[in-house]
Amino acid sequence: MKLLFIVMFTLSFVVMPTYSFAKSYSVEEVSSKIDWHLYIAEGTDVYGQIPIIKGQFDFEKNSGELSFDLAKTKSWELDEGKKDYSDARDDRIRSITSSKKNIPVFSVTSISGYNNSKSSSNIELTGKLSLNGNTKNIVIKAIVEKIENELKLKAKYQLKWEDFKIDNPVIWILRVTKKPQEFITLSFDLTLK
Repeated sequence: MKLLFIVMFTLSFVVMPTYSFAKSYSVEEVSSKIDWHLYIAEGTDVYGQIPIIKGQFDFEKNSGELSFDLAKTKSWELDEGKKDYSDARDDRIRSITSSKKNIPVFSVTSISGYNNSKSSSNIELTGKLSLNGNTKNIVIKAIVEKIENELKLKAKYQLKWEDFKIDNPVIWILRVTKKPQEFITLSFDLTLK
């Protein structure tokens, strides 16, 4: 009787449903975004959002590519909790980011830390970021969470202007500032399917 029970238990364990996830994913453009934040001076911050992102990640080959067009960004300042938009500021931002060489492309050469058996993984995306005709090796730390049949990838990265030979836009957004911030903070919120 013991032997029969063990066999039945083993069989029932084997046929229990398992959920597998794909190893290759594309960025879902509709539900993905990149937010950015630029500190100008005490009490003055500019925020923006890049709504359209193209990309794919292959967790089996540990590679991928992500491109986003800063020319499509929309920016705002917060004034007493309300978004204050400025077409002039947006036009100026687009003027320094709209040429072909200014479209950022992040080519991922290594993805480490991803565990397909866990619901959440802390990963590192290592690769080359090309912007404004310049390329730099970077590492982006991210969190990947499994939600039903898709992945959510969230990350932050501080992009330094001087690394890509871009004139600091703080200088023309606010002419008088003691120490312009030397980077822009990018916040990635991507849905991968």
